[in-house]
Amino acid sequence: MLPLIDLTDGDNHFCVRVRGRHRPGVLPLHDRLDAELELTSSFVRGRLPMTLSHADLRAWSHCLDLLTQGRDAVWRDDNRSPAITVLPYYAEYDSPAVRVEDPGRSDVCVVMPLGLDEGWAEGQRSLLKRVLERWPSEVLERSPGVYEWRR
Repeated sequence: MLPLIDLTDGDNHFCVRVRGRHRPGVLPLHDRLDAELELTSSFVRGRLPMTLSHADLRAWSHCLDLLTQGRDAVWRDDNRSPAITVLPYYAEYDSPAVRVEDPGRSDVCVVMPLGLDEGWAEGQRSLLKRVLERWPSEVLERSPGVYEWRR
């Protein structure tokens, strides 16, 4: 398992860990990654399985761009997956926070404040880079529904 997102202040912890390829060797599904979202605090503990595409990883990279500019970022808000909103500043707690909404399964929403050190958003980019190095895209979609291995 390799962390894609890992945010903690010692008391509250939010992470998304990549477990590996979803269906290794199966051409259209080879690049999909099995992952798990986990959040832990003294009050709540939750886990949700996820499947990530390389488009999701590119979208997370875009979210990191927004976060380094001090802007809120929403990742995977598609009404099927857990929607993850990272807020560099959440006024109610005077700190960064993560909001996770699970509309497709449980309809639960959790907001977790995190006392993070300066530069925390930049630090997440190295985690993304490690995931992309470990599981690079190896499938090319030539046209809709037509796949081949990258050479």
